[in-house]
Amino acid sequence: MKLRIALLTFAIAAIHASAGAQVPTPANQPIVHSGLFAIRADGKIGGSAVQTGEYVGDDLAGTLYLSPCAGAGASGPGRAVSAFATDVWLMSGKVLELTDQQASVQLGWRRTRRAGQDENPPEQSTTLTLKRGERHTLETISVPAAGSCDARTVQLDVVFGSRNELYGVTDADYAGGSARAGGGRGSATGAAGRPTPVPGSQPRADAGGAAISVGSGGGGTHPGLQRLTADLWLVRSTPGAADQTLHVTSSLLPMPAAYAFGPLAIQTASGSVSVKVEGTIEAGLAPDGEQRLHFTASRSLTTVTSSRPARDGKAVIEGSTKTTLKMPRPDEVLSFEMPPLRTADGVTLPDRLSIRVRVTLPSGRE
Repeated sequence: MKLRIALLTFAIAAIHASAGAQVPTPANQPIVHSGLFAIRADGKIGGSAVQTGEYVGDDLAGTLYLSPCAGAGASGPGRAVSAFATDVWLMSGKVLELTDQQASVQLGWRRTRRAGQDENPPEQSTTLTLKRGERHTLETISVPAAGSCDARTVQLDVVFGSRNELYGVTDADYAGGSARAGGGRGSATGAAGRPTPVPGSQPRADAGGAAISVGSGGGGTHPGLQRLTADLWLVRSTPGAADQTLHVTSSLLPMPAAYAFGPLAIQTASGSVSVKVEGTIEAGLAPDGEQRLHFTASRSLTTVTSSRPARDGKAVIEGSTKTTLKMPRPDEVLSFEMPPLRTADGVTLPDRLSIRVRVTLPSGRE
């Protein structure tokens, strides 16, 4: 089944993420953890989304957020926040002192969204000195049950301790890619596309992937959002010619995952047009726990004509679109239709672009 969604307007708001992963310090070395901690009934940590300060002078700036059903994230300044975030904090600060037994930090925090409603309060700030193993709570958040989402308690905390002490993580866990590492700064990689068959001919997921990691979940990830994959095709339809397609795959996670298609070259009577399409895709939950898909796309055109030499050809970013809809079934292909292409000289091209998306489950799952 194919579900067509016409994207008739472009909102001027594109989302971009860049790489920036850091190599963590040894698991038994004490560091500063500033972020959200899900606290279980027994008082132990059920999950966290944090920024970490590992050396004197480290910047603790970033964004923290909560989303339904125990979702949580921490991302660096300017990076994408989950489209499903119900609560958001902007953080600032620095590590002023750090020894084996003591750390001093300066922190600022401002909650810009509460239970889905945007706020604009003044920033709060404090300077703390913490002994090893000490925790300071800035704010306690009680999230009520809703639909299939259980009630939970989350704390905005600053903790000084090792990852081993907080999470039971070892250096071997890092080497094995353990997801229990307790968060850190976000990272992203884009996906480069290449031609593959369009949906319906069982294309292989053989293009590069795209994903963002923004810290471990606040108490566990909803089972319905685990281990999904999205195939995306950029389809160019031209009258009198076979469709041209570019294909990428992306992990579909409860956080924005960036994708990018390789540029399309379109020849016109007066020159050439290079079209670049990119965006993000994300799995998430509505407040009642129902699965949702969030999709964004932006398009830029570079026109080179006889009146506009190559050295003067500059990319024109047309804007972006975003939409949230019910998670499609594995047999559905979503088709996002893009507006007509128009060159810098005002010529409307006959070519039409659309993005087709299919969500796939791991082998053996229904």
